[in-house]
Amino acid sequence: MGPIKRTHNLSESPDVPSGQQRENRKRARLSGASVSEEVHPFLLSTPSTSSLDHTDDEHEYKRATQALRDKYEMLGENRPVENGIIERVDCYNFMCHEHLSMELGPLINFIVGKNGSGKSAVLSALTICLGGKASATNRGQSLRKFIKEGKESATIVVRIKNQGDSAYLPNEFGRSITVERHFSKSGTSGFRIKNASGRVVSTKRSDLDSITDYFALQIDNPMNVLTQDMARQFLSSSSPAEKS
Repeated sequence: MGPIKRTHNLSESPDVPSGQQRENRKRARLSGASVSEEVHPFLLSTPSTSSLDHTDDEHEYKRATQALRDKYEMLGENRPVENGIIERVDCYNFMCHEHLSMELGPLINFIVGKNGSGKSAVLSALTICLGGKASATNRGQSLRKFIKEGKESATIVVRIKNQGDSAYLPNEFGRSITVERHFSKSGTSGFRIKNASGRVVSTKRSDLDSITDYFALQIDNPMNVLTQDMARQFLSSSSPAEKS
């Protein structure tokens, strides 16, 4: 049998001062009662269900808002840039087209259509007009192959947006830069670079290279322009390591 705990009746003990009795009584009540009986009920009060719901809704709203803000900042603003994008392509007597015109939007463009409608012609025209080689298009080894049957020459016109603080020589070119390339069956070929008002600013290939370098228009880079034949060759002949 274990030892019997001895209980003191502090109220009847004459040896304990009255002040100590009160203190011991307080301690006894605290040890034998719940905390909520001794602490002010306001300090331990539980919020109502409606209050908790409101707090949870507000917290969820802030979390969702922050998530959207983080995603927005990560992906960037979905707005068109002010310069360096192709606005329009015009082809005259090019491939099988007497006149092919394509107005491009400020963001992503999808060109769809039947065979012979001009999908590949637009891509080939961009490559040739902006200084790329004819062989880079996988459509022919010389410019004469791109002239429409029965015609003696062809012309390609590409307009590039040139606005904003980082525009290329804005005082000289204005809000757009137009590049024209003319070539004939006799073998002659040349460029004309015009400003927004249509005035010819230069006919030098080096000036065109400066413009494409400034806007990072790397036409011969397959990461920018991937032809069907090049994609087919890449998929069939590359090793798994090269594809990755």
